[in-house]
Amino acid sequence: VMYGQLETEEDETPFVWWFTPRIEQPYRQGAIEEVTELNRVLFDAVMAGSILLTTIPVDTYLTTKVYRDGLQLAKSEVYHSIKSLGQRTADQVMRVINDGIQAGISKQEIARQVLERFEVSKSAAKRIVDTEVNKSYNDSRIRAIQTIRDETGLNFMVEHISALLPTTRKHHADRHHHIYTPSQQTAWWNKGANRISCHCSVRSVLNENTEGS
Repeated sequence: VMYGQLETEEDETPFVWWFTPRIEQPYRQGAIEEVTELNRVLFDAVMAGSILLTTIPVDTYLTTKVYRDGLQLAKSEVYHSIKSLGQRTADQVMRVINDGIQAGISKQEIARQVLERFEVSKSAAKRIVDTEVNKSYNDSRIRAIQTIRDETGLNFMVEHISALLPTTRKHHADRHHHIYTPSQQTAWWNKGANRISCHCSVRSVLNENTEGS
């Protein structure tokens, strides 16, 4: 069913029933939480007399072009990841069937091998979902930070928050509470397999000593 809906035109919104809870909701949640956090940081800085800025209404940010463009990008990336998995699975299943027929093995054995291939694809699909949900959430937070950084000139940074789970990779745990620019954090996440099954997050911090760049 899902793969059939992936065959819609790319300018359409495919399988909304899946995108809404799995991608749009975490993306929206990331934006809401981050803008709320940014407002708290701005309020504290205003009260301390270090800046003279008003806060940003969360509802207003959710209607901006930068928010909508980011959400569309998140949907597009997941769309292509799942469509690619679907195509690979279809190709692999056909290969199993054709190879089984040519080898003269029984229908039962071919069916068993096909089921094994679907189990591998199911595991890959779960990994994609887990990865993309967290990516959507964190990309939304970083986009909000970068937007406020660009619009105010304030040097907002991101603090890496490691999940510190038993499965957390050492180089992820080593970044816990370290501070980076939004672009540095995004570059690290996009390097190698750092995104895969990652449960880390970020939050904004204001460096009042230097202006953003």
